[in-house]
Amino acid sequence: MRLSYKTKLLTNFSALFALFAIILVLFQGQREEQYKMDLLESRLRSYADLISGFECIKNKDINNAVVAPLLGALPKELRITVLSPDGAVQYDSREVGLEAMDNHLTRPEVAEAIKSHEGHFIRTSSTTQRPFFYFAKAYPDCIVRVALPYDRDVENLLKPDNVFLWFVLMVFPIVLVLLIYVSDHFGKSITMLRRFIDAAERGLVDYNHFRFPDSELGKISRTILEKYKQLEDSHRAVLREREKRRIYKRDMSNNITHELRTPVSSISGYLETLLTATNLSEERRQGFLKRAHLQTQRLAAIIRDVSLITKVDEAPEMIPREGLSLPLVVAEVCEELSAQIQQHRATLHLQFPEEALLNGNYSLLHAIFRNLIENSLRYGPEGVELHLALERQDATHYYITYYDNGGGVEPQHLSRLFERFYRAQEGRTRDSADTGGTGLGLSIVRNAVLFHRGSISVRNRPEAGLEFTFSLGK
Repeated sequence: MRLSYKTKLLTNFSALFALFAIILVLFQGQREEQYKMDLLESRLRSYADLISGFECIKNKDINNAVVAPLLGALPKELRITVLSPDGAVQYDSREVGLEAMDNHLTRPEVAEAIKSHEGHFIRTSSTTQRPFFYFAKAYPDCIVRVALPYDRDVENLLKPDNVFLWFVLMVFPIVLVLLIYVSDHFGKSITMLRRFIDAAERGLVDYNHFRFPDSELGKISRTILEKYKQLEDSHRAVLREREKRRIYKRDMSNNITHELRTPVSSISGYLETLLTATNLSEERRQGFLKRAHLQTQRLAAIIRDVSLITKVDEAPEMIPREGLSLPLVVAEVCEELSAQIQQHRATLHLQFPEEALLNGNYSLLHAIFRNLIENSLRYGPEGVELHLALERQDATHYYITYYDNGGGVEPQHLSRLFERFYRAQEGRTRDSADTGGTGLGLSIVRNAVLFHRGSISVRNRPEAGLEFTFSLGK
């Protein structure tokens, strides 16, 4: 069974604290033992100094009767041994025959005293067969060694106290409570984060269900949650956009197929009639050829418009920009459409300044004004009036208005006028001699305006006709 993060954190923290406490207790015990050892040595050193200053020691006239006053002032269990500098025993307080005692020069504490002035060692006496704590100190004319039996009293004296250990054991429950609090505080964030990850892997994240503690880790967790939500929203948006584009391309293909089918069928029908009907008069033959030619022009227009709108949609960064004069573009469009304007007995009113420069694409700007005017001519009545004006400008945009005095459209069609292949034929009469538009004109206008960092809107004028208001970025 997988342990929770809180349990792991508590276990690890407790083990770490226990290890730290053990190390601290051992270190403190060693320091205390060393302190007591130093204290015992200091005590034995004072005994040795006291003995070395005794007159009989200096005169080397030593026996128990002479040193009896000194022995009475020292601890009863203290053993005193006086050695000559060469290690020979001159006196021993245990009343052991000196002739039975060998040279002490090799005793560890004596050897250390000769080498370092002082020395100590815990060992069993070869004379009494009892363990002693020995301390030896070298003086100019002798070596004084004092010793205490290493019995339970001395052993307990050198043993460290358990006060610090008990203190650690008393502190441990308090620390444990704090560790539980800390692990619980951290554990909530980690547990919630783990639940979030598990939910994310299954794709079932309920963002309202996750509540992180008010801590640094909780803040980080909330940030992760927010970033993941943003990423998930972006992913869903990409999927929606991908699906939208897939549907758009499917509809676009269907619409293009539908739009191409009419001129192709017409051309095919006219040509088939010309090939099979041998008794046609020259006048009717010419009429069929003219109609076939009109349909080829419409087919070319559809292909041109589809190519243009596809390029604007899919690769706007590939479309070049250059410095252009807006009045010049408008003038060229008017010149190009002058024959159609005269044919429909239309009147074009222009209100453009002589200087209006912008950084844009000539083909797209040309398409904006051409499609607006052609749309009015195609669906408007004879003698329609066209008005095109640059109303105002600021540091970044030009603001332009175009309207006619035609019949307008029904209000329910206004929001769909910029859709591809959409025709509101119910509200705008069509000339029977006209081949009709491609259904892409206003969609091209909108995309071209967007390409130039502008926006466009359309409304029915109260007087009559449609009014387009749009902006073009400089």
